[in-house]
Amino acid sequence: MKTFAAGRAREARIITIALATVCAAGCAAAVVPGAEHVITVGVLALAGLAVAVLLARLTVRCVRERQEDRTDAVTAARWRATHAPRLLDDQDRAVLNIRVVA
Repeated sequence: MKTFAAGRAREARIITIALATVCAAGCAAAVVPGAEHVITVGVLALAGLAVAVLLARLTVRCVRERQEDRTDAVTAARWRATHAPRLLDDQDRAVLNIRVVA
């Protein structure tokens, strides 16, 4: 069973590890001349990866929302065709591929 105290302890460990990593990188960059360049490249690579992941997630979300909107439009048009055909408009007929008989 997960308790509040266990969650706080885990959070504290994560924060401590993050701060220790930053401090260790700073110390290494101060002592070893080439370490600063390696650390900078690593941080920039991680930042680029984070931006790429963010853009991919936003793209997937946008595509999923458009697909849901199209599905909702088809469902609404089908409901109107079944329950209130007099309310069908040209867009509903286009979605359902219904031909207008004159």
